[in-house]
Amino acid sequence: MLNLRSTAKDKCMIPTQYAFLFFFSLFLVATKAQVDSLATPPSSSSSKALPEDAQYQQDEQRLLSYLDEKKYKSLMRLSNEMVHKYHDKGLPKYAYAIGLYALMGENKQFKKTYDKYRLQYWRMITMMLKNSKKSGYDINLVKSSWTTLDEIQTSLYEVGAFFLKIGNDKNTLNYLSMLMQIFDDRQGLYKNRFQLLVQDKIFERAKGHFEEGRMDDADFFFNWLDKFYFKSKFPFKYAGLASFNYQSYQFDAWSHSKYCLANTAANVKGMSTDEKQLIFLQNLLRMNPTLFKNTFLKRYLEQHPELTGNSQVASLRSTLDGKTPLPLLYASEQLNQSAAELVQQYSKPDQTSWSSTDDHKHAFLQTNKGEGSPEFISSNGYKGPSISPHEVVMALLINQGVTELEQRKVLLNANMIQLGVSNYESTDGTSIVALDFSTGDEEARNKVAKEVKARSDEAESKKSQDKEILAKAARDKKTRDNYAKDRAVQEKRFRNNRNKDVHLGYSKRRQ
Repeated sequence: MLNLRSTAKDKCMIPTQYAFLFFFSLFLVATKAQVDSLATPPSSSSSKALPEDAQYQQDEQRLLSYLDEKKYKSLMRLSNEMVHKYHDKGLPKYAYAIGLYALMGENKQFKKTYDKYRLQYWRMITMMLKNSKKSGYDINLVKSSWTTLDEIQTSLYEVGAFFLKIGNDKNTLNYLSMLMQIFDDRQGLYKNRFQLLVQDKIFERAKGHFEEGRMDDADFFFNWLDKFYFKSKFPFKYAGLASFNYQSYQFDAWSHSKYCLANTAANVKGMSTDEKQLIFLQNLLRMNPTLFKNTFLKRYLEQHPELTGNSQVASLRSTLDGKTPLPLLYASEQLNQSAAELVQQYSKPDQTSWSSTDDHKHAFLQTNKGEGSPEFISSNGYKGPSISPHEVVMALLINQGVTELEQRKVLLNANMIQLGVSNYESTDGTSIVALDFSTGDEEARNKVAKEVKARSDEAESKKSQDKEILAKAARDKKTRDNYAKDRAVQEKRFRNNRNKDVHLGYSKRRQ
């Protein structure tokens, strides 16, 4: 009886199972059709009859309408179809990237993947935008998708700024460089409002490394800035000689962004342009003495052939060649006032205490104030015909007629870290320039000492690394030589054994 019932029950379940399988199969077929339609939707028969350009414009209008209506799935389906139909046009890929980004923000399932692989999707969008060859209709698309593009910019910048804040240099440049690659000034259609902020962030990080004496880390960021922005259509704020006013001295060798650090008086109020240029030039001299010799000094001597063969010019070349970089000079308001008082004192007609040079054109002053105190001050002065700032610096460096080279020594003194400048031109064309140098207060000296120590440690580290590289090369050479020697011994043994075997076989055959 039990068996009959169970059999009957099973027979009753068979139609139910068939019905379940039938509807499940219909569901799978419908799902597959939906997926296939997402990948390659069928194109309308009416659009096929149109010429390609007209057909493309019609499809493009549908793209823009889908974007305006936020129909991102339809946008992706149509753009995917257009990619297959129009291989030489970049707009469909561009639209697909925007649709994908927007869809990931709305769909929870996509958003989970998007959050995990955010960088990869942004990189994909980057490549699509960079490889886009189409320009005729981009304006409408950019206007329609402005909000989405702005969201991408904001997200990239915030992530890059976060990594910059925590000191993760690799990810910082990864995100920020992607930001600049995507949103460079593309055909004048839109500009990235984060570009200049990115420059500032990277430059500040490089400046911090430089001031701490971590030159390798500083150069890493400086080189990155130069590599990208010199190819960009955006203005490069930190070109080395951008603030120098004399065109005949605009050397490409000084264009590196790290030389922008030399302009320490740029934001100091109450200083004239010439006074700021005097500090800027002296800092260039201290940052790279050898390059200064090969550019500024060389050009100056070309303009002053009467200095050819001059013994003090020869000694200056020898001093600058290969000289170690020196700490930067920073403008001091107190020293500016001190220099102004010195200029006022020596601008009086009856003042004759300046020491003359041999050619009687230039006169130099060198006095020390506060000897033995923590803030030792040394005053340099120039008095003579009115000349430009770079010529004043050259006159102080060459020190024509000054046998002790007092002015040159102060300019190249590593202990001097603060500077005040005052420039005065009288009605008769005489120029008086006073420069007050100081060893700085305790805070400034500690800062410079930290920088000098870091540079020294970095130099020692490089020496040890070079030593280790040479030692490793010697070990590798020894290993190769031993291997070659063992190989030669083995080959010789093999040849000897083979000759013995051959001779033995020959002897056996004769027997």
